[in-house]
Amino acid sequence: MHLWRACPLALLWASLGIAQVSGDISFTLATPSGRTQFRLGEGVELEMRFSTTSPGRYAVWTTNTTRTIRQARFDRFLVDPQAGVADPLQDIFAQFDSGAAIGLPPPPLPVGAAVVVRVQLNEWVSIRQPGRYRVTAETSRVIIAGQPASTLTLRSNTVEIDVVPPEAGWAAAQFEQAVAVLERTDLRQSNEPERATRILRFLETREAAGALARFFEDGPSGAQKQLHAGLFVSPYHAEVMAAMERALNAPDRPITYITLQP
Repeated sequence: MHLWRACPLALLWASLGIAQVSGDISFTLATPSGRTQFRLGEGVELEMRFSTTSPGRYAVWTTNTTRTIRQARFDRFLVDPQAGVADPLQDIFAQFDSGAAIGLPPPPLPVGAAVVVRVQLNEWVSIRQPGRYRVTAETSRVIIAGQPASTLTLRSNTVEIDVVPPEAGWAAAQFEQAVAVLERTDLRQSNEPERATRILRFLETREAAGALARFFEDGPSGAQKQLHAGLFVSPYHAEVMAAMERALNAPDRPITYITLQP
């Protein structure tokens, strides 16, 4: 696994729990409602909050909040300690995004109101054993307003979270609910299938691995990127390969270029 290493000064900022400020702009990392405890295999939602005291000077990209490739466009996360922590997409075939446009330049960052970008930590970092972890973010989402190429790199404060073993039956219930959503045919145009796939992806259980392989290509089209990434995320590689081989051998299943990707 390759996690970026912070410089000593950045670690000092992190240890003090202070958001890094670049002159007149600040970047703060937080959890919704200040939550600090999460189950093993549960999504860890983080909020990246940006604020400024200079009207019209800065803007913040709010797109690209999911990660299905090796090198994410904007954000990186440092988790300490590193024992039991892995980059879930270190082996995925897609290393970088296409470099294509990511939309119109964002509007200037308002004064007196923070812009909040929400991400799931699990898409960047997989925590695979219980414990207390310190999470710090680095981002290049901030630009000079009207100048998309003029990025600023900011480092956040540190957030502490406790990851605990889930209660009996929790993982099974999450699995059943997610599969039930993916089996429905009336949700093709909603975001529910993608959210359900993300639940399976974060669970990282043997059963979840089989479901990811089952719905890959045959499941909702809006969930395919998450399904593809989930196959690489799962620590149950043997089960994934066996399920994919069974699918390839099925006489009624076509073979596509996606199936043949490494």
